[in-house]
Amino acid sequence: MSELEGLDGTVNVYVNGKEVEVFMGARVRDALLTYDKEAFSEHLQGELRIEDQEGHRLSPQERVANGAHYFIDEK
Repeated sequence: MSELEGLDGTVNVYVNGKEVEVFMGARVRDALLTYDKEAFSEHLQGELRIEDQEGHRLSPQERVANGAHYFIDEK
């Protein structure tokens, strides 16, 4: 188990400043779905983009990292 993984099989990430707990191995899309189902739906429709704390656009398929900050924004 790496230092980035929770002892209970989960990791914590932040979406728009809100802490979200997801399972180890989760992807960005899983964090977004846990954060807000409506935002997840809007992302699927191409209305939202997801970025990391450095402003890089992310694929919903990318794996999350414990403690990472993700931001959703309208296109």
